[in-house]
Amino acid sequence: MNTMKDLKTLIAKQIDRTIGGHMFDLTSENLTVTQMIGVAEIDGEKEAYQTSGTILDPAHNFWENWYDGKVTQFNTFELIEAAIYLLVQEETVLITDVYGEDSDLVYVEVDYTPENHVNTSVRCDACGQSAGASVEFLPTSPNYTLQINIACEHCGDSGVYTSVLVKQ
Repeated sequence: MNTMKDLKTLIAKQIDRTIGGHMFDLTSENLTVTQMIGVAEIDGEKEAYQTSGTILDPAHNFWENWYDGKVTQFNTFELIEAAIYLLVQEETVLITDVYGEDSDLVYVEVDYTPENHVNTSVRCDACGQSAGASVEFLPTSPNYTLQINIACEHCGDSGVYTSVLVKQ
């Protein structure tokens, strides 16, 4: 069963991929929840996005095994908003005023180590040199997804490889 803990992990990862390590001027850019999790473009129209197939979609495989089974388009947004709030309160998502409290310039950092995450290296197919790789097992109830991220510092080749693992 997926719980708020699982949702927080998923959302922290999405925020890290989307806006982690970036600075934003809040006088010109008010980030929305959909932008923070990568559903809407950061530089695009804030209201122009598709929820189909995203974590906002009640039919998304994450919600199939939600612990209370009560999932609608409205409460997926509320649950994601609550997860972001908790991540900020727990200081997993750090939003820092660059020049103090009166500053409109903020820096976003995500400080989490996902469970079932291993860093290693592999031989790069493109250049043959050693490339960094991270291996992660993601719960996608009732299965798991094996995700391998490979990035070669020597030639710049990179890729994300995934495979769904099904219990036999």
